[in-house]
Amino acid sequence: MKSYWLMQFDTNAPTLKVLNDRLRQDPRVIKWNTLKLGEKLRELVPPGASGGTTPSQSTMGGRTVDYLG
Repeated sequence: MKSYWLMQFDTNAPTLKVLNDRLRQDPRVIKWNTLKLGEKLRELVPPGASGGTTPSQSTMGGRTVDYLG
């Protein structure tokens, strides 16, 4: 069975390294990608914007996966 999940987040470089290290060590994870969408959060989210449907919710059904919990 194939499982795909999308996680959209804002973080710093040290936290991203920890996430990549954990994904690399997990035998259940075959492949993963990280994509930098912008330098600053304000480049991605217009001022005053909150709530609503994010692109990930509309494409992936809005499911949340607590992977590193």
